[in-house]
Amino acid sequence: MGRLLMMYGSAPTDPENVISAMPSTWTRAAMAALVTLALAGCSNAGADPAAPAQSNAADDAAAAAPVPEGFISSSAGPLDFAYPETWEPIPEENATEGDAAGFRLVEDDRLLGIMRIFSEPYDGTPAEAMISGHYAGIMFQTPTTHQGSGAIEVPGATQAAEVRYTYGIGEDERDNGRAHDVTVIENDETAWFVLIQGRIEAMTPELTQQIVDTITVQS
Repeated sequence: MGRLLMMYGSAPTDPENVISAMPSTWTRAAMAALVTLALAGCSNAGADPAAPAQSNAADDAAAAAPVPEGFISSSAGPLDFAYPETWEPIPEENATEGDAAGFRLVEDDRLLGIMRIFSEPYDGTPAEAMISGHYAGIMFQTPTTHQGSGAIEVPGATQAAEVRYTYGIGEDERDNGRAHDVTVIENDETAWFVLIQGRIEAMTPELTQQIVDTITVQS
């Protein structure tokens, strides 16, 4: 795993604006081992304040989380969530094959943010190791600055984990993009990924946390 949305300034209807890339020669275990070494030496100086963990216990009845003002409720498979009302669903012709849902923020023909949801069969890897492997794949694609990661609680999920980081959008760029990516394990059968990524001026830590806090699993 290690899908990254590389966003550029031209019209988002052009498929060249969104590139979904993942290294094909790295196993998840190898990625997780590499990112563990990398994170051990990284500094959080200048990092965003640590985002609070969700307070609802994972074994709670997975009622839909309250929808923040200015957000729209939606779902993909067993996941319920909400996205900002200024965003729009990604048209089918621009969607990444295999995605269960996708949303984007477009202003003045510039793609500023993307939220993608997709799944894969669960192989027993702990959620924290899965998100570490995902982040390791990102590190091989672009310079990143780790902002925080670890287990979180998602109502109705068996396990869940997140990673928050900034990254470079465009050649020779650094820290002009922000991401808050989450993996959610459903009934020890399916691993769901929610990737929230975009240009830093449009993707505040508060906004991405609001989105993550709305995620629940309907068993």
